Amino acid sequence: MIPRPIQHSITYWSGVVTLLFILFAWVASLQKATSISFNTLGRHLSLGHGGSSIIILSVDKRRPSPVPIDQEPMLADRLSTTIPRPSLESRDDGKERTFLAMLPHWLTFIVAAGIWIGLLIWREYRVRKISVGDRQTPGTAAIVHEDLPFQAPNDHHGIK
Repeated sequence: MIPRPIQHSITYWSGVVTLLFILFAWVASLQKATSISFNTLGRHLSLGHGGSSIIILSVDKRRPSPVPIDQEPMLADRLSTTIPRPSLESRDDGKERTFLAMLPHWLTFIVAAGIWIGLLIWREYRVRKISVGDRQTPGTAAIVHEDLPFQAPNDHHGIK
């Protein structure tokens, strides 16, 4: 069996598309912060990206209207940095409890690239292992599987 080239692998193209999407999101987050916000069960939740980060913001008080993520007081100074640090913060000022998680795009890119490279190496290992197994001579295959009974192709279990 001849292994298919790497560029014919779904693993290869899935990784390329994923990394390109992360790069696109990184560039878009540098230009403008975008988010989706909603109020539910006394909690305000915003998911978005801006300042080169993926942002999750949760506030334990129902706000009359959602605040755009780029106007959030906890994020005012952070959205201007190009290469931010990952952060998890929680703040309680008596009126509202706020949770903030920022996952930088550079970290997302490195993790996705590492997983992708690991999958490509594992694929190459499997392909080589399978192709080496196909190159066994018939004599070695018989030695490996000597516990299996041999049947001639036209032998119908002794029925004539």
